[in-house]
Amino acid sequence: MSSEEYLKKFKAHLKDDERYRKFISTVNRSVKGRLLFWQEKALEEFCNENSLEVPSFGELKNIFNVCEVHGVKLQPGEVKVFRGEVDYTREFIEANFKFFPNSWLNEVNGPIE
Repeated sequence: MSSEEYLKKFKAHLKDDERYRKFISTVNRSVKGRLLFWQEKALEEFCNENSLEVPSFGELKNIFNVCEVHGVKLQPGEVKVFRGEVDYTREFIEANFKFFPNSWLNEVNGPIE
């Protein structure tokens, strides 16, 4: 099963867009390399219903390597690191976190420096 097909079927299985986005976010940002309890159970149920093996966390990172907001594949990139302080407005920062949670500005992925 392709990653795209897996994602589509898993989203339908959860029947809740918010839970689906949280699942993707956890996979992409997990520091401990594991899912939350409800996510483990949902994944086990999905795999049982579709006669699939439960993937390792590393395999999940490959499958769920998409933006939870836009649904597009995440791409590696480079950003310029500079010294100093940029004074972004609160509105800009909040909009960035809401619409681009995987961008370089997100403090989860790296410091604002």
